[in-house]
Amino acid sequence: MISDTFPLGGLRFGWMPARDLEMYGEWVPPEGCMTRLQKAKLLGNKLYASKDYSEAISAYSQADAYLHFICDMDVMRSLVAGYGAYEFFDIMGQLLNNRAACYLKLNNVRGAIHDAQAAMHSSAALRLVVPETIPHWSGRLRGSPDSLKTYWKAVVRLAKGLEQVGNIAMAFSFLSFSAFGWAQAGILGPLPSEHVSDVRRLSASAYPSKEHLAVQKLDWSLIKIGRWKKHETLDATWDGMPESLHGFSAGIFNGSVYLVGGRNYQSNYARDSVYALNLVNKAWRKVDVKRQGVDLSGITGPNPVCTCVWRSTILCYSGGCSVYIFDMTSESWSVRRTPWSRSFQSKLSRAWLHPKGLAEGCAMAVWEDVLYIHGGRLAAPDMGPTDQSDLFAYDLVREEWKVLYRHEPVSSKRDNPEGRHGHSMWATEGKLYIFGGQVEGRSPSCGEDNYETVTFREYFWSYDLKDNLWNNESCFTRGNKGCTSNLPECRAYSALSSTDSGQKAVVFGGITYDISRSHSEVYAFLADAFVHEGGQWKYVYADEWPQERESSCLIYIPPESKHTGEKHKKNQDLSNQQQEVASSGQLNATLVPGSKTKPAESKPSPFAGKYLLLGGHQGLKGTPCCGHQVDIPLAEVWELTLSSHVKHVKAVCWGCGKASFGLKMCTGSCGGAAVVCSKECQVEMWKTFSFL
Repeated sequence: MISDTFPLGGLRFGWMPARDLEMYGEWVPPEGCMTRLQKAKLLGNKLYASKDYSEAISAYSQADAYLHFICDMDVMRSLVAGYGAYEFFDIMGQLLNNRAACYLKLNNVRGAIHDAQAAMHSSAALRLVVPETIPHWSGRLRGSPDSLKTYWKAVVRLAKGLEQVGNIAMAFSFLSFSAFGWAQAGILGPLPSEHVSDVRRLSASAYPSKEHLAVQKLDWSLIKIGRWKKHETLDATWDGMPESLHGFSAGIFNGSVYLVGGRNYQSNYARDSVYALNLVNKAWRKVDVKRQGVDLSGITGPNPVCTCVWRSTILCYSGGCSVYIFDMTSESWSVRRTPWSRSFQSKLSRAWLHPKGLAEGCAMAVWEDVLYIHGGRLAAPDMGPTDQSDLFAYDLVREEWKVLYRHEPVSSKRDNPEGRHGHSMWATEGKLYIFGGQVEGRSPSCGEDNYETVTFREYFWSYDLKDNLWNNESCFTRGNKGCTSNLPECRAYSALSSTDSGQKAVVFGGITYDISRSHSEVYAFLADAFVHEGGQWKYVYADEWPQERESSCLIYIPPESKHTGEKHKKNQDLSNQQQEVASSGQLNATLVPGSKTKPAESKPSPFAGKYLLLGGHQGLKGTPCCGHQVDIPLAEVWELTLSSHVKHVKAVCWGCGKASFGLKMCTGSCGGAAVVCSKECQVEMWKTFSFL
């Protein structure tokens, strides 16, 4: 874990509070180690100049090893006081910066982002330890641009890495708002001239894209106005009702929202219980389920269960050939066990065929009475966990299995999605869409500095069910295939619900990289929302948001039809089939025309045409997923209303930083991308951002 004091051997990612500095004395590193370190660093510089970037990375890594060898020789006191501390942080920042530059040249964006973050933290640590305790260093910092160059090189390289993965807003935020904060602190000083062009280029590409700048520019093509409202339901703790849940699924029927599965940290196992929330009186009840002798052990256990909605039922799947079905009309369970044929098994990855294998984090969706299952993390007793990218289908009417796609990276000539779990999927107009997900390496070891190796998937994919082909739908700086750019940040285990046969999908929350920490394997919990509609993503802007969370549930409550005659009947049939479900990372599939079972008519609901957010869990920012997590109470329900027309928008003044209504666009060279509340704030903003 990252500590507020230096753990032995863990200095790279830590920082020392000023209160602990006086207890250490002056120290100078051993001359032999420093000489070898400098030689390795100079060799790396020469290799970088000769464009031998791979060998340069090796040289910088060797220098970094010498540096931390010094740290590990029981000389911690030398690294937090006097000249030794300055040298250590300065050299560490330079090495990480140089290695990040090599990674960028080799298109290793993840490596560049990781090292640039660490270099930024070395500069931040240097700023923290120097001015407060050793006054004569304060003048040295202000007078020398070396430490400032280290910091800004890290910022620019981190911004370039974020730009390459499509996160323009985050990239520009590091350049603009970090500069503003350091300038306000009176420590940063002027921006080195060699970086002005990079800042100007990135700001130019950031202005017409991404969420917060879109709001400030009032670019309505990139944002969707939303309003969150918190509801407190009746006490949900009686009669065995759990206080909180995450990783469950929900479907709506006859004026009630049914919750299936889920778990909490009091009992970290998937449940077979079902709970219902009455949308009229906001009261919970535990459903007296009719099991009819059905063995539900296949969907209970430590792994999350994959779910989606079909007609008036909720489908549950955890691997193998069994599909468990909860019927909301009769409140009963049933199971379908359709054996896999030999031809089907021959087309699946070997991990799927293990008799004790369990699938975690699959994505599921239903289109025209066919259940589609993609990806997932398979764990079997005699093989390590593997992330899959197979796509197979189960015909719910004919009860037949079929393999649509098996990932074969060696022989494949097309660009296809890689294995993942915890992603979202929905179906519309003969296509499957998948977004997000993650890939994990080793398991975490609590109490030690041993983290999961996690990669979050940035790309947005579609699968054409007619042509049986994958297509990369990702939208970057200027968009792909004519789409406006506003792709959400990469994430996993987000809540997702679709409406109108999947033509509109809403994504909320999830987990992603904690970009503010140097450990890229540490998670940040999200609370933002995006809408995918008409081939473009829109950021949902609101004045108030729920808590950050993952593995929550977002469900759409269909509105009552206002049509009459034959058109009314057609639309009502379609509305009755749009039973949505949202689960951790899976899309909550939308039923489509052609379903043969018509559910009972729903009672009027005060939430008609809105989205409900339930459950989930969150953790302390900057902590691994293995601890410090808190479940969100089920009694807390959030309502989301989407609107396209709003008279006034609350935005943040770039001068004073206050949020207010009726802000005016800047008349400077930014072209109105920034907004201010007064002429005085505009003048102050120009002074701060004069380098732009």
